[in-house]
Amino acid sequence: MSKGAAFALLLLSLALNSGASAQSKPESEVTKQPKTKTVEQQAPPAKAERFDQWTLVCNDAKGVEKVSCSLVQALVEAGTNRLVFRLKVGYGPRGNLLLLIGVPRGVSLPRGIEYSPDGKKAYRLAFQTCEQGCQALLVIPEELKQAMLKGTEGKVTFYASNDRPVSAISSLKGFAAGFAALQKRRGTH
Repeated sequence: MSKGAAFALLLLSLALNSGASAQSKPESEVTKQPKTKTVEQQAPPAKAERFDQWTLVCNDAKGVEKVSCSLVQALVEAGTNRLVFRLKVGYGPRGNLLLLIGVPRGVSLPRGIEYSPDGKKAYRLAFQTCEQGCQALLVIPEELKQAMLKGTEGKVTFYASNDRPVSAISSLKGFAAGFAALQKRRGTH
């Protein structure tokens, strides 16, 4: 069994073993949250810059025709250092600001992923691909961008194949400074 498949099974078992009391909770409540932490890159790429919990990563290596940058945050399970979520904010080919969230395989595809900054409005991201993991994408509306710039944390939720939610909290600490740097890099290329 691959590491990705084993991790997906671990997350599914967390959702399945959430206890009898969790069955009476509304769907939107989290039944069991894996303890996560953000990780710092041990050896960041040559063109990476840290902004507290976010890293600005750019592909401006020699031979790359067009430079692109994105803000990235990885949430890993505490103790095992296994990836639970990867959040990525950057500009798409049409100039739209995008939020891409990656999760392990073994999720309920129709439910997508929910992202809620500071526990306010939840935004639903539809899954786009599922290869080594699944990725969901959202064109960021202005109100979400402002909430992320001013917020302190965001709740990321996906649903296991049994429709039980699995959530983690991402920090927005450093996002505003990182976004300003993203904008500056975008304006110079």
